[in-house]
Amino acid sequence: MTWPKATEVLVSTFLFLGFLGLLALPRQTEAFHWNLDFDQSTVSVGPSFAVFKGEMASGPTFGIEITVSHSLLWISGGFRTLLANRSRHPYLMPYIEGGCWLFINFGVGYSAGLNGDGVSNNNFHLFVGVPIPLEEKLSLWGGGFIFEPYYRPQRGLGDESPAGGWSHEVGLLFKWQIGIGK
Repeated sequence: MTWPKATEVLVSTFLFLGFLGLLALPRQTEAFHWNLDFDQSTVSVGPSFAVFKGEMASGPTFGIEITVSHSLLWISGGFRTLLANRSRHPYLMPYIEGGCWLFINFGVGYSAGLNGDGVSNNNFHLFVGVPIPLEEKLSLWGGGFIFEPYYRPQRGLGDESPAGGWSHEVGLLFKWQIGIGK
């Protein structure tokens, strides 16, 4: 993917997620009202489904993620499996990332590409997502489901990066979130 094309993808994805964020703002404000007191902690867990496009490997990804948040800050860890079109076995990609929620989630992270050609062993990535509550109001202890469209561009670190370029992942997270106290 050339730089101008990558820039177009980034800008259009950011604008689309920003538009979703504006549409979700009233629902987020109502559902996440207790997060806005800046002293609430939550845990959420769920699967992810995405499409991964890189210079050396492309295909669907499936994963599981757990997120712990306090107020506007969050940290996530997970595991993704890339079913690449040029491989006989899936690529395994564990990751960790952290960021902040300002009605749109922004984060940075590290992911490892295990057992495969076409995915770097060490990757830096960015994360942009729009959490949209599926419940009208998430209760502090009762929890509720969250749907989050996201975009995660990643780049290999060092000389091992295949073709030296960015990979792009666009997907959906489905999470069950519960409050764990103040």
